[in-house]
Amino acid sequence: MLIISLAFLGIILSAIILFFNKRNIYLSCYYLFLSIYGIFTHSIHDSANSEYIAILMVHIFPVFYLQGPLLWFYIRSEITGSLKLRWKDA
Repeated sequence: MLIISLAFLGIILSAIILFFNKRNIYLSCYYLFLSIYGIFTHSIHDSANSEYIAILMVHIFPVFYLQGPLLWFYIRSEITGSLKLRWKDA
């Protein structure tokens, strides 16, 4: 239950970061993905339904590979001062 509570606090934290400072959109998205990842991981470990686990693992978990690039974009935006994504970022 602690993991779920902390994950929901992380979702609230990401909303607060986005509400008070629009420049930290990448950090807010990073915390949001990290919190949703915690909820999904907890639900997979507690679930006994193999179909539910297969749907989460195949269709939703690849989205969480965006956590690394989001953290990179946040750090780069803090260093350069620009939120723009360039073509070579793709």
